[in-house]
Amino acid sequence: MLVCGPPCAGKSTRVRQAAAPGDVVVDLDEIAHRLDPSVDRHDHGSVVRGLARHERDALERAVGRMTDGTAWVIRAGGGGESARGRLARKVKATEVEVLDPGRTEVERRARADGRPDGTMEAIARWYDGG
Repeated sequence: MLVCGPPCAGKSTRVRQAAAPGDVVVDLDEIAHRLDPSVDRHDHGSVVRGLARHERDALERAVGRMTDGTAWVIRAGGGGESARGRLARKVKATEVEVLDPGRTEVERRARADGRPDGTMEAIARWYDGG
């Protein structure tokens, strides 16, 4: 299962509620937090973010080789349907779910949650097709 959407769309919450024990979950923020628990889940700095992306990419390749079990891959999935389609093929997703509560709502959530600098720009990129 590939779960996509802009920042603050509720992707991690959706997967946390739906994943069963034993399911594989690939979530960049969780990987980064595991690598350095002292930093905010959404603001991990360039070194930790780079290491987390490397691990995420390796996990996604492993998910693409799975022959049984369930995996949940969380990604922004910006860039439109074709980009999401490429990612879905990479991880052999049988389902793609796009969570999009709307730009106004995710911006409200980002402000209310005190998300780090760059979140509003990431939201804008997602909605503007970047």
